[in-house]
Amino acid sequence: MVTTRGVASRLLGVGKEAHEVVLRLLDVVEDPVAGVNRTERAQVQEVIASLQSDQVEAIPWHEVQPMIAELLRMQGAWMGLMMGLVFFVIAFVIVGTMSMALLERTWEFGLLRALGTSPSAIAALILAEAGWLGALGGGVGMILGHLVNVCLAHIGIDLSDVEFVVTFDEPIRPVADLPVAFALAMSFVLLTILVSAVAAFRATRIPPGIALRQR
Repeated sequence: MVTTRGVASRLLGVGKEAHEVVLRLLDVVEDPVAGVNRTERAQVQEVIASLQSDQVEAIPWHEVQPMIAELLRMQGAWMGLMMGLVFFVIAFVIVGTMSMALLERTWEFGLLRALGTSPSAIAALILAEAGWLGALGGGVGMILGHLVNVCLAHIGIDLSDVEFVVTFDEPIRPVADLPVAFALAMSFVLLTILVSAVAAFRATRIPPGIALRQR
């Protein structure tokens, strides 16, 4: 039900007074999902304590809406689990792809070994290529993801027809978190390099004579 402030005041019998005031702290945000450091939590508690009096009770939002706070905690846990699963699958895909790519270049590596290239130099070459491919893929994915996020933030995600514990009257508009996106992209690059080290180790263990006969 949507009503005006005047009608709500008459229904609650508070006249022109306010029975509840909601403050949104822009500089310091207490997030029970991601967590805040001790300094930020102390600042939040200081603000809450300064508002307390005999006639005023200051309560953090996650105590007023414990169900939503619990849903956010569950969402954070599921997101962490899904990200771990995604990185696990990516690791297997990278191992398979790099192994096949290096298998096709066995003769090339054998020739480099025959010309005097050390195994460490070949491994460094493979890891450099893997890092470049990982950076390219992570960068492109970050840009595309940001564009999708901008579009969704402009259009909004309408969940008004979905009823699950809570209802959403307004469209949900995602907010881009560039530091997190950059951290995920860098994690993808690091994962690519680490996983490619397995394939690089196998490639450098093949004797030059056997590698040259693989063509």
